[in-house]
Amino acid sequence: RAIARAGSRGLVADVCRLAVRDQSFDVVISSEMLEHTDAPERAIRELSRVLRVNGLLVLTTPNRVWQGAVRAASRLRLRSMLRRSAPGRQSDRASARAWPHLLKR
Repeated sequence: RAIARAGSRGLVADVCRLAVRDQSFDVVISSEMLEHTDAPERAIRELSRVLRVNGLLVLTTPNRVWQGAVRAASRLRLRSMLRRSAPGRQSDRASARAWPHLLKR
């Protein structure tokens, strides 16, 4: 529904071999997939390749620190409570700083 409202379309493909021209997208969203590839650096380079200059890359990965709590909350049906008590974004910022050399053009 969101894709239809935005007037755009999604793409499902091998992240290490995107059959798309360079700088094709203003926004690239990659949610919870990086940890499933054997070549995460290659995947990030490929996502960067198809992103236009000054584009937005939204990349999410699981937070292993919270993995046990999330699984327990899911089993107990307490996920909404867990969301309200989530910590700040400091660890997210630290993770983002680990990859900047791959995103430079």
